[in-house]
Amino acid sequence: MELTLQQQRLRTAFREFADAQIVPHANTWDRAELVPVEMVGQLAGKGYLGAVLPPDGGGDGFSMVEFGLLNEELGRGCSSVRSLLTVHSMVALTIWRWGTEAQKAQWLKKLRAGQAIGAFALTEPEAGSDAREIRTEAVGSGDDFLLKVTTTNLADLEALIEALLPYGTPVTSLVFSSPVERRKYAVTGKLITVSKRPPMRRR
Repeated sequence: MELTLQQQRLRTAFREFADAQIVPHANTWDRAELVPVEMVGQLAGKGYLGAVLPPDGGGDGFSMVEFGLLNEELGRGCSSVRSLLTVHSMVALTIWRWGTEAQKAQWLKKLRAGQAIGAFALTEPEAGSDAREIRTEAVGSGDDFLLKVTTTNLADLEALIEALLPYGTPVTSLVFSSPVERRKYAVTGKLITVSKRPPMRRR
């Protein structure tokens, strides 16, 4: 596939950023097993944390090709930075596409600015990242679902995305790690039991 001139310009900008800000530090970050919070700020400053969001979500509306080029160049510098970007962007896009208006107002700006970090709630203590062994349960309750969730390593905001059969459409639930938000649900240690209807909708 031949890139357009705009895509070529973007790739050059992505490459220059990666070479200047990521490549010189990647080995140190990998050995320390972390991505510095300063890097999150730099990603936000370049608009990369909201790049995949459409303009009405406050983003740059990158096409999948453009977002792919961004991930390619950042991943060339450090795969951990790329992973942070892809998962964070998935959470932001999920909220924009399926979230309530209140969720969008509360979280999209913070996610774009790097003031909150999004994560995909896949890992469970007894399952690791083997999705076949996940024990999260979703039980229908009227127009909503009740969730019983066990997860580890909470970020600021985790998106639980369930393709619940027989409904066949995505259902989005947000699990918060801040003390204020946790009090809305029954959260003890690393066990999250959602014992009331979470803020989610079928689409």
